[in-house]
Amino acid sequence: MMMRSGDNVITDIEEMIIGEQVVGYFLTKPCIVRLQNPEGTTRDKSSVGFKIKMYPWMPLSKDERIPVALDWVVSITNPVDELQTMFKKEVLKNDQVDSVDGPDSGDGD
Repeated sequence: MMMRSGDNVITDIEEMIIGEQVVGYFLTKPCIVRLQNPEGTTRDKSSVGFKIKMYPWMPLSKDERIPVALDWVVSITNPVDELQTMFKKEVLKNDQVDSVDGPDSGDGD
């Protein structure tokens, strides 16, 4: 999910509906996604040649399900398989979401 703020967020999404109209989304355990080596990125989804880090989107909130107004969302897409797997394994299965190293994470920063 691309936010109006420019943040790239990975999350489970549920539509917030009033009447018959979508007015926003509920985000479950949203995380900001950062690329550590963006100059090595390519559109070839089969080879991830960069490092991915995830951080809680609202780290000071105790809520796991956060409402977001529709006008704050620029675009919603499906993440690459590696990122989706990492999110499901490291975030949805665990309660601790401080910082998660992604594919090709190597020896740290």
